[in-house]
Amino acid sequence: MPAAADGFYEWVTVEATKMTRAHSQPYFISPEDGQVMAFAGLRERRRDRSVPEGHPAAWLTSCTLITAEATDAAVRVHPRKQRGPPTAGGR
Repeated sequence: MPAAADGFYEWVTVEATKMTRAHSQPYFISPEDGQVMAFAGLRERRRDRSVPEGHPAAWLTSCTLITAEATDAAVRVHPRKQRGPPTAGGR
């Protein structure tokens, strides 16, 4: 599923101090030139059989964006690590 956006939010955990509680700080990441960003993702649409046919909630849609390790200034707030494929037993 291709997707486009003018940016995205990355949330960074800010540790508690004597004056503040721990919290999440949002950072909006967008191209410097104002262009649209392209993303790759997966989308699934499936029927929820516990809901009557014809009901607006009978179909569930979910999606995910595929991310990779940051290689530019975003690495400060986008600390993703490359992960290998799952192994047997979930390890």
